[in-house]
Amino acid sequence: MKNVFLKSSLTCILIFLVSCSSESTTELNVLDESLNLEKAIDNTKIGHISYEKNNYINDNKGLISKFKNDTIMYQYSFEEKFNYSYKYIPENNKVKIFNKNTNESIVITIKKNKNKVITFDISTSIGLEAKTVSFYLKKNDLASNPQYWWLIQPVIEFVIDLVNDSKTYNEHNYDSNCRAAIQACGESGVDYIKIIEGNWFSDSSCEVRCKNI
Repeated sequence: MKNVFLKSSLTCILIFLVSCSSESTTELNVLDESLNLEKAIDNTKIGHISYEKNNYINDNKGLISKFKNDTIMYQYSFEEKFNYSYKYIPENNKVKIFNKNTNESIVITIKKNKNKVITFDISTSIGLEAKTVSFYLKKNDLASNPQYWWLIQPVIEFVIDLVNDSKTYNEHNYDSNCRAAIQACGESGVDYIKIIEGNWFSDSSCEVRCKNI
């Protein structure tokens, strides 16, 4: 098992070289390889996000499992709580989320709300967009809530992962320690990610455990 710990953009290369040959002193969650999509969905209380072939499911304790089709890809969590405010704009059926620590923002545009499935588009202040994202609700009473407050936390978690995966930001020299740590796992792939600090979209520190080769 290989751990990668990247703390800052100035020192990430040096730390990566050291960390590849030694175990991190920080305990990381062990990926439950037996966890399947159906079980993960059953375990969550509010619901889950689906986008393209991926599903993002929070276990209600802060651990998010990312599935591609029916296969679990990795799990990730956040050490710090998100510091945000939000505003619902009923005339446009939009929710704007503001990062209180930075000038970053996320806009959710609701497209459809039917049979406990909410379909929406996402745009961010850094230009990243996601079209036709779906949230599958487990509670009937939340579907009629006009403020969509329950979408905020899952959307932030989803967007951070989307940014780390996005090739668009490599093309714009977008600096992401988390993405660098993820890419350092190479073909073996990622087992677990712990996002420690920083903003929604940049300069976050990560602890990443790679899968066994």
